[in-house]
Amino acid sequence: MLTGGTQNILLRFSRAGRDYVFRRPPLHPRPESNETMRRESRVLGALAETDVPHPALIASCGDEAVLGFAFYLMEPVDGF
Repeated sequence: MLTGGTQNILLRFSRAGRDYVFRRPPLHPRPESNETMRRESRVLGALAETDVPHPALIASCGDEAVLGFAFYLMEPVDGF
């Protein structure tokens, strides 16, 4: 688990030689936590065609029925 955040959970992992960051709401989500995940993934997707530095969005799922919460995958970015 990546540390330093105060709310959402970030998990970094590798699969088939590619690194990923999984982002989801906290274990005890606030009422707006799932909408926050959906909004963040929309913003990352909108930034894809710009020169603004950002982690690339790999995939997102706003359907809470899949894992019980909205989530997305993004590429890791070195830094803090």
